[in-house]
Amino acid sequence: MTSLQPSDTHITTPEKGEARVYDVVVDGHVNKDAAWYHPEPEEAVQQIRNYISFWKGILIEE
Repeated sequence: MTSLQPSDTHITTPEKGEARVYDVVVDGHVNKDAAWYHPEPEEAVQQIRNYISFWKGILIEE
């Protein structure tokens, strides 16, 4: 979570509801709007609640 900074971008879809969008910042490099999650998803997709989605070349390593 330390690499995520809130974005000004807003996303809402009828299928999933409102998403919170984040920029991913690592070593001073910003990947704009590369992460998001749905804190209160629509009833049909409750399984995505609070899971973070990534795109734009994000690679998660442990």
